[in-house]
Amino acid sequence: MKLLFVIFVVWLYCIISNAYWLINAHRLYKRFLSGKEMSSYIPEVDELFSKADTTYNTYYNENKGGYLQRSLSPVAYLCDKKKYFGEVNKVFLVTIGMFRMRLKHSIFPIHFVFLPSYILRAKGRKVPSIIKMVLNFLYWIITSVAVYHLNTFLDFVYKSYLQSIFERIL
Repeated sequence: MKLLFVIFVVWLYCIISNAYWLINAHRLYKRFLSGKEMSSYIPEVDELFSKADTTYNTYYNENKGGYLQRSLSPVAYLCDKKKYFGEVNKVFLVTIGMFRMRLKHSIFPIHFVFLPSYILRAKGRKVPSIIKMVLNFLYWIITSVAVYHLNTFLDFVYKSYLQSIFERIL
């Protein structure tokens, strides 16, 4: 029973955290589109892009001391420069899509069927598809055997108890 409670709490945490990040992304995107001052929100935008793994370093041109210089910075630091509106807009849209996808995966956890592939992708490992297929196959075999043994254990230990509950219900 404790295991089910822990699984439920983790599932609920995933839903709440992904919903929070999605709402935060929409809020910052509306502020970005409105053209209001974004300089004070750059740390929030950088954290948002980092959380979604959509951030990247990019070069941009700026005048420093009368000379045109190229600087390298994360894409979130360009959100207050009108010249790079299209690039930052694209990253915002990808970030919103990423959090929307994560929220869908949290609500409908069918992706647990392919859990090893998701773990490898989350860790950033580039693994050939044949290895992913073998890992998924082994995962299915192990979970099937575990479910079968759990079922036989419950039948053996709780058979009379479960029968009495079903008799009361029916």
